[in-house]
Amino acid sequence: MEAISAQKLTLTQSVIDQILAQIKNGSIKEGDTLPSERQLTVMFNVSRSCIREALQALATLGYIDVRSGRRSILKSASINTVVDYAALTVLVEKESLEELFEVRQIFEVEVAGLACLRATAEDLHYIERMLKQYEIAALEQKQTSELDLAFHQALAKAAHNAVMLKMLSSIKHQLRTSRERSEDVAHGGNVRSIEYHKHIFECIKQRDADRARAAMRQHLEDVEERTLANLRTES
Repeated sequence: MEAISAQKLTLTQSVIDQILAQIKNGSIKEGDTLPSERQLTVMFNVSRSCIREALQALATLGYIDVRSGRRSILKSASINTVVDYAALTVLVEKESLEELFEVRQIFEVEVAGLACLRATAEDLHYIERMLKQYEIAALEQKQTSELDLAFHQALAKAAHNAVMLKMLSSIKHQLRTSRERSEDVAHGGNVRSIEYHKHIFECIKQRDADRARAAMRQHLEDVEERTLANLRTES
Protein backbone atom coordinates (compact mmCIF):
# COMPACT_ATOMS: atom_id res chain seq x y z
CA MET A 1 0.00 0.00 0.00
CA GLU A 2 0.98 3.58 -0.61
CA ALA A 3 0.00 6.37 1.72
CA ILE A 4 -0.09 10.14 1.72
CA SER A 5 -0.53 12.48 4.67
CA ALA A 6 -4.12 12.50 5.92
CA GLN A 7 -5.06 16.16 5.68
CA LYS A 8 -8.45 16.69 4.08
CA LEU A 9 -11.82 16.29 5.78
CA THR A 10 -11.46 14.54 9.10
CA LEU A 11 -8.48 12.25 9.58
CA THR A 12 -10.71 9.17 9.69
CA GLN A 13 -12.47 10.12 6.46
CA SER A 14 -9.14 10.82 4.76
CA VAL A 15 -7.82 7.37 5.69
CA ILE A 16 -11.01 5.77 4.38
CA ASP A 17 -10.76 7.75 1.15
CA GLN A 18 -7.19 6.63 0.52
CA ILE A 19 -7.88 2.96 1.23
CA LEU A 20 -10.96 3.03 -1.02
CA ALA A 21 -8.95 4.62 -3.82
CA GLN A 22 -6.38 1.82 -3.62
CA ILE A 23 -9.11 -0.82 -3.63
CA LYS A 24 -10.69 0.70 -6.72
CA ASN A 25 -7.42 1.12 -8.64
CA GLY A 26 -6.35 -2.46 -7.87
CA SER A 27 -3.45 -1.64 -5.55
CA ILE A 28 -5.25 -3.74 -2.93
CA LYS A 29 -6.72 -6.94 -4.38
CA GLU A 30 -9.23 -9.56 -3.31
CA GLY A 31 -7.85 -11.61 -0.43
CA ASP A 32 -5.05 -9.16 0.34
CA THR A 33 -4.25 -8.71 4.00
CA LEU A 34 -3.98 -5.10 5.11
CA PRO A 35 -1.02 -3.91 7.19
CA SER A 36 -1.44 -4.05 10.99
CA GLU A 37 -3.06 -1.18 12.87
CA ARG A 38 0.36 -0.16 14.14
CA GLN A 39 1.76 -0.06 10.60
CA LEU A 40 -1.24 1.88 9.33
CA THR A 41 -0.85 4.53 12.03
CA VAL A 42 2.68 5.14 10.79
CA MET A 43 1.75 5.07 7.11
CA PHE A 44 -1.11 7.55 7.48
CA ASN A 45 0.39 9.50 10.39
CA VAL A 46 -2.78 9.29 12.50
CA SER A 47 -3.76 7.79 15.85
CA ARG A 48 -4.62 4.13 16.35
CA SER A 49 -8.21 5.01 17.24
CA CYS A 50 -8.52 6.82 13.90
CA ILE A 51 -7.34 3.70 12.06
CA ARG A 52 -9.80 1.51 13.99
CA GLU A 53 -12.71 3.83 13.12
CA ALA A 54 -11.75 3.78 9.45
CA LEU A 55 -11.43 -0.02 9.34
CA GLN A 56 -14.74 -0.47 11.15
CA ALA A 57 -16.51 1.81 8.67
CA LEU A 58 -15.06 -0.14 5.75
CA ALA A 59 -16.12 -3.40 7.38
CA THR A 60 -19.65 -2.08 7.94
CA LEU A 61 -19.95 -1.41 4.21
CA GLY A 62 -18.64 -4.84 3.34
CA TYR A 63 -15.26 -3.89 1.93
CA ILE A 64 -13.10 -5.73 4.44
CA ASP A 65 -13.35 -8.50 7.00
CA VAL A 66 -12.09 -7.37 10.40
CA ARG A 67 -11.15 -10.28 12.62
CA SER A 68 -10.34 -9.97 16.30
CA GLY A 69 -6.62 -10.29 16.91
CA ARG A 70 -5.88 -10.64 13.18
CA ARG A 71 -5.28 -8.33 10.26
CA SER A 72 -8.12 -7.12 8.02
CA ILE A 73 -8.69 -8.89 4.70
CA LEU A 74 -10.24 -7.40 1.55
CA LYS A 75 -13.46 -9.28 0.83
CA SER A 76 -14.16 -10.58 -2.67
CA ALA A 77 -17.67 -9.13 -2.69
CA SER A 78 -16.32 -5.65 -2.10
CA ILE A 79 -14.50 -5.55 -5.44
CA ASN A 80 -17.80 -5.41 -7.33
CA THR A 81 -19.51 -3.19 -4.77
CA VAL A 82 -19.92 0.45 -5.71
CA VAL A 83 -20.42 2.73 -2.72
CA ASP A 84 -20.47 6.47 -3.14
CA TYR A 85 -17.82 8.02 -0.92
CA ALA A 86 -20.17 10.77 0.20
CA ALA A 87 -22.52 8.08 1.52
CA LEU A 88 -19.64 6.49 3.41
CA THR A 89 -18.78 9.84 4.95
CA VAL A 90 -22.38 10.30 6.04
CA LEU A 91 -22.38 6.82 7.63
CA VAL A 92 -19.30 7.57 9.70
CA GLU A 93 -20.56 10.99 10.75
CA LYS A 94 -24.09 9.77 11.47
CA GLU A 95 -22.93 6.95 13.74
CA SER A 96 -20.53 9.27 15.53
CA LEU A 97 -23.18 11.95 16.03
CA GLU A 98 -25.79 9.47 17.25
CA GLU A 99 -23.35 8.25 19.89
CA LEU A 100 -22.56 11.84 20.84
CA PHE A 101 -26.23 12.60 21.41
CA GLU A 102 -26.62 9.48 23.53
CA VAL A 103 -23.84 10.79 25.77
CA ARG A 104 -25.36 14.27 25.86
CA GLN A 105 -28.77 12.92 26.85
CA ILE A 106 -27.23 11.14 29.83
CA PHE A 107 -24.77 13.85 30.77
CA GLU A 108 -26.21 17.28 30.00
CA VAL A 109 -29.71 16.50 31.22
CA GLU A 110 -28.27 15.86 34.67
CA VAL A 111 -26.05 18.95 34.39
CA ALA A 112 -29.20 21.05 34.02
CA GLY A 113 -30.68 19.40 37.11
CA LEU A 114 -27.58 20.01 39.22
CA ALA A 115 -27.35 23.61 38.03
CA CYS A 116 -30.82 24.17 39.52
CA LEU A 117 -29.60 23.01 42.89
CA ARG A 118 -26.15 24.58 42.93
CA ALA A 119 -26.07 27.71 40.73
CA THR A 120 -25.00 30.86 42.57
CA ALA A 121 -26.25 34.36 41.80
CA GLU A 122 -22.99 34.92 39.94
CA ASP A 123 -23.55 31.76 37.87
CA LEU A 124 -27.05 32.89 36.91
CA HIS A 125 -25.77 36.31 35.90
CA TYR A 126 -23.11 34.75 33.71
CA ILE A 127 -25.57 32.38 32.01
CA GLU A 128 -27.94 35.27 31.33
CA ARG A 129 -25.08 37.25 29.79
CA MET A 130 -24.25 34.33 27.49
CA LEU A 131 -27.86 34.23 26.35
CA LYS A 132 -27.92 37.94 25.52
CA GLN A 133 -24.69 37.70 23.54
CA TYR A 134 -26.13 34.72 21.67
CA GLU A 135 -29.30 36.65 20.78
CA ILE A 136 -27.35 39.66 19.53
CA ALA A 137 -25.07 37.51 17.37
CA ALA A 138 -28.07 35.68 15.89
CA LEU A 139 -29.84 38.94 15.06
CA GLU A 140 -26.70 40.24 13.37
CA GLN A 141 -26.41 36.89 11.50
CA LYS A 142 -22.98 36.23 12.96
CA GLN A 143 -21.44 32.84 13.77
CA THR A 144 -23.11 31.51 16.92
CA SER A 145 -21.51 28.09 17.44
CA GLU A 146 -19.05 29.29 20.08
CA LEU A 147 -21.77 31.16 21.98
CA ASP A 148 -23.96 28.08 21.93
CA LEU A 149 -21.10 26.07 23.41
CA ALA A 150 -20.46 28.81 25.95
CA PHE A 151 -24.05 28.51 27.20
CA HIS A 152 -23.76 24.76 27.74
CA GLN A 153 -20.37 25.18 29.39
CA ALA A 154 -21.82 27.86 31.68
CA LEU A 155 -24.44 25.35 32.83
CA ALA A 156 -21.70 22.82 33.57
CA LYS A 157 -19.86 25.43 35.63
CA ALA A 158 -23.08 26.20 37.50
CA ALA A 159 -23.40 22.51 38.38
CA HIS A 160 -20.15 22.91 40.35
CA ASN A 161 -18.82 19.49 39.43
CA ALA A 162 -15.25 19.69 38.13
CA VAL A 163 -15.41 16.25 36.51
CA MET A 164 -18.54 17.16 34.53
CA LEU A 165 -16.93 20.39 33.36
CA LYS A 166 -13.84 18.53 32.17
CA MET A 167 -16.00 15.94 30.40
CA LEU A 168 -17.84 18.67 28.52
CA SER A 169 -14.57 20.33 27.54
CA SER A 170 -13.21 17.02 26.27
CA ILE A 171 -15.96 16.75 23.62
CA LYS A 172 -15.95 20.42 22.64
CA HIS A 173 -14.85 19.72 19.08
CA GLN A 174 -17.65 17.21 18.54
CA LEU A 175 -20.18 19.60 20.06
CA ARG A 176 -19.04 22.36 17.72
CA THR A 177 -19.41 20.08 14.71
CA SER A 178 -22.87 19.02 15.86
CA ARG A 179 -23.94 22.63 16.36
CA GLU A 180 -22.75 23.65 12.90
CA ARG A 181 -24.65 20.71 11.38
CA SER A 182 -27.94 21.61 13.06
CA GLU A 183 -27.54 25.28 12.17
CA ASP A 184 -27.47 24.46 8.47
CA VAL A 185 -30.64 22.41 8.38
CA ALA A 186 -33.38 24.97 8.21
CA HIS A 187 -34.06 28.65 8.58
CA GLY A 188 -34.71 29.69 12.15
CA GLY A 189 -32.34 27.18 13.72
CA ASN A 190 -30.80 29.85 15.92
CA VAL A 191 -34.22 31.08 17.02
CA ARG A 192 -35.21 27.57 18.10
CA SER A 193 -32.01 27.09 20.08
CA ILE A 194 -32.33 30.46 21.78
CA GLU A 195 -35.90 29.73 22.84
CA TYR A 196 -34.85 26.36 24.26
CA HIS A 197 -31.94 27.98 26.08
CA LYS A 198 -34.23 30.63 27.58
CA HIS A 199 -36.64 27.97 28.79
CA ILE A 200 -33.84 25.96 30.37
CA PHE A 201 -32.49 29.09 32.06
CA GLU A 202 -35.93 30.01 33.45
CA CYS A 203 -36.26 26.54 34.95
CA ILE A 204 -32.84 26.90 36.57
CA LYS A 205 -33.70 30.33 37.98
CA GLN A 206 -36.87 28.85 39.46
CA ARG A 207 -34.83 25.98 40.94
CA ASP A 208 -37.11 23.44 39.26
CA ALA A 209 -34.72 20.54 38.56
CA ASP A 210 -37.32 18.24 36.98
CA ARG A 211 -38.46 20.87 34.50
CA ALA A 212 -34.87 21.84 33.74
CA ARG A 213 -33.99 18.24 32.93
CA ALA A 214 -37.08 17.88 30.74
CA ALA A 215 -36.31 21.15 28.93
CA MET A 216 -32.72 20.09 28.26
CA ARG A 217 -33.89 16.68 27.02
CA GLN A 218 -36.32 18.32 24.58
CA HIS A 219 -33.62 20.72 23.38
CA LEU A 220 -31.15 17.91 22.69
CA GLU A 221 -33.79 15.85 20.90
CA ASP A 222 -34.58 18.82 18.67
CA VAL A 223 -30.90 19.44 17.87
CA GLU A 224 -30.35 15.76 17.12
CA GLU A 225 -33.33 15.66 14.76
CA ARG A 226 -32.12 18.72 12.84
CA THR A 227 -28.53 17.50 12.72
CA LEU A 228 -29.38 14.06 11.37
CA ALA A 229 -31.84 15.58 8.91
CA ASN A 230 -28.98 17.65 7.55
CA LEU A 231 -26.84 14.55 7.09
CA ARG A 232 -29.67 12.84 5.21
CA THR A 233 -29.98 15.76 2.79
CA GLU A 234 -26.23 15.63 2.13
CA SER A 235 -26.41 11.95 1.21
